[in-house]
Amino acid sequence: MVELIIEETGFPKDRPTLKEFQDSFKLPIQELLSILPGNRIVSGFVVTTNGGGGMTSTEGRLIWNNKMWTIEAFDGLTADGYFISFFEETENLTFNVGTQANPVYEERPGKIRRYAQVGENLPGNVGSVPRSTFIRGRKLLEWLRAGSIFVGVIVMDVQTAVYHVDFGADIGTQDYQVLGNFRAANPELSFSRAFIWDVNNRTKNGFDIYIDKATANSIPLIFDYTVIPINRSLTFDEG
Repeated sequence: MVELIIEETGFPKDRPTLKEFQDSFKLPIQELLSILPGNRIVSGFVVTTNGGGGMTSTEGRLIWNNKMWTIEAFDGLTADGYFISFFEETENLTFNVGTQANPVYEERPGKIRRYAQVGENLPGNVGSVPRSTFIRGRKLLEWLRAGSIFVGVIVMDVQTAVYHVDFGADIGTQDYQVLGNFRAANPELSFSRAFIWDVNNRTKNGFDIYIDKATANSIPLIFDYTVIPINRSLTFDEG
C-alpha cells in the first residue's frame, strides 16, 4: 500500500499520485469487504427505545452491499425505525482547469459520499433494508471447501457404510475439521437421524464419511459439508 508523506510545502497533488494513493487502499479494502458475509454493524449504531413509542440510535458504521457506510444518528418514532435507507451522492468540488498563472475554475464531480439514515425508502435512496438484518459482532468463518453429496437410503443392520467426498483438487492441507449435516433429499419431507457417523481418512483431496449402527431405515439423504482449517498454536519453542 502507498502512504503519502504530508509536508507543509511541496505536496505533489497531481492526478496520477492521488489515484495511486486511493487505489492502493481502496482496492484491497473492497476485496476484504466482498468476502464478509451478510449485513453487519461494524461500530456504533446503538439503538435505544423508551417504551413509549420513541427510538434513538447513535452514529455508526455499517457494511451493506460490500461497502462501508456511515449511518447518521436518529431520534424519532420506533415505527419509523424498522428500515435503513442508503444513499450515494456525488459532490462537486472547484477545479482549476487552467494553469497556475491563468486559473480557470469549474465545478466538477469531486467525491462520492456514502451514508445511511434510519427510515424506509427515504427519497433518493439506492437501497432500503430491514434494520433487523444487521448483526453486531458477526464473525467471518474461514473455510476451504463446501459442498453436498447424495447419500441415499441408510439401511438398518447393515455393516459400516463408507461414502467418499472428493474435493476435485488438492486443498493444500489435511489438517482440517468437517462440519456436516444430513438432510432429506426431498425438501418436503422431515428427517430424524437414527445412526451414528464420523469422518475418517482426511487427505488433501477428500475424506470418508463412516455411517454405522442404524436403528431404522432412512429416507433418501443428502450430506452437506464445510471444511474448516485447523489453526494450531504451539505451546513450546521450535528448534
